[in-house]
Amino acid sequence: GYIYVYLSNESTAQESAFFDDLKITHMSNLTIVQADDYYPFGLSFNSYQRPGETEQKYLYNGKELQTDLDLKWYAYGFRMHDPAIGRFSSVVDLLHLSGR
Repeated sequence: GYIYVYLSNESTAQESAFFDDLKITHMSNLTIVQADDYYPFGLSFNSYQRPGETEQKYLYNGKELQTDLDLKWYAYGFRMHDPAIGRFSSVVDLLHLSGR
């Protein structure tokens, strides 16, 4: 990971600041349960899930990953998003659903 250290010089005089032997220590015992990286349209890569943990279905953009028939599409309400091609499919006729 990365850490950013910001230095703010609040005085009106321009002064140089130097750091020697800067040491940052991470003091946490947290365990990474799941990590996911995504391409711009939602296709995942470098995914990691800790063995024995509950499967997380809400992934990219907080949408549910549908794994039925091994399609791996995201459910966006009335549409399905295929991250492999970056397109929506399953257009639903809203007039038909409303009974008009």
